[in-house]
Amino acid sequence: MLEEAARFRARGYRITFVCNPGAALAQRAAAQGIPTLPLPMRQSYDLPSMLRFWALLGRHQVDILHTHSSKDHWICGPAARRRGIPIVRTRHIGTPVKTNPFSSFVYTALSDRLLTSSLDTKKDLLRIPTLNPAHVVEIPAGIDLERFSPSVSGKAIIAEFGLHEADPIIGYVSRLERGKGFRYLMEAAPALLKRWPRAKFVFVGDGPPWDRHTADELLDRLQLKPHAILTGFRSDIPELLATMHCLVFPSFKVEGTPQVLLQAMAMGIPIVATRIGGIPDLIEDGTMGRLVEPENPVALADAVQRVLEHREESLAAAQRARQRVLQNFSLDQAIERTASIYRELV
Repeated sequence: MLEEAARFRARGYRITFVCNPGAALAQRAAAQGIPTLPLPMRQSYDLPSMLRFWALLGRHQVDILHTHSSKDHWICGPAARRRGIPIVRTRHIGTPVKTNPFSSFVYTALSDRLLTSSLDTKKDLLRIPTLNPAHVVEIPAGIDLERFSPSVSGKAIIAEFGLHEADPIIGYVSRLERGKGFRYLMEAAPALLKRWPRAKFVFVGDGPPWDRHTADELLDRLQLKPHAILTGFRSDIPELLATMHCLVFPSFKVEGTPQVLLQAMAMGIPIVATRIGGIPDLIEDGTMGRLVEPENPVALADAVQRVLEHREESLAAAQRARQRVLQNFSLDQAIERTASIYRELV
């Protein structure tokens, strides 16, 4: 979101973030010189925050309100609607939307345009009978192709964690939480270690304490601690991806278009992912990567083994995936598509 804001500002747009006080996003935005306004958003029906946002709109010139979750949509949308400010809502998640009158109100009366990052999410939204199909627009997430490039070096990461480039490095980059399926990669690891005893499994991302505890217990039970690295939160994602012989995305929750898959595709890294949500629309199974059914560690291990054993074939598939990103998923393309929506509404 910060990179998108920087690109819009370079085009002459005034961007202001409205965030929970003390939020990490607010701190990072302020560090980049992006104005932020604090607004407590504790729950969707937060009348004091709704009134505070109404007052904020009276003190600041706002041409477009762009919301990114149900909570900020509910809190900020009514005030913007009353003041005649166009509302754009991006739905990032692939969880099936409810089709009751409540959802119909949120997605019609409080939205002038609905943006989705995947065709699958767009189709799901169009199940709401009151929605105008012309107001639902698929805009795939954009990737900074300079930052996520095959030329990025992973040597600093190799040195930091004592890895060896000749040994298979199998990566996971996502929240360390149950729905992202980290346990299935851990359960697939013993089978892969029989074939590659020196393989390393690098888990990048943080999560809630109970899921971190589950991960730690699994590593103990499966005797994987000598073979696994849990990095916690990291901002140097391109450098971490650059070390990986295979990125595994084992999520079993409904996904839209996961950013990390686009990032790995842009860098030409072989991918194994689950066949859920918008992922099959993004990755052609067998020609751009390998897709497996969710919650199946045996299938996951088989797919990773094939990627590692057939290196040339896997790299060729990764290059085809990279071409798809270059043609359809650059950050500049996403910015221009979003800007065109803004221009329609003001």
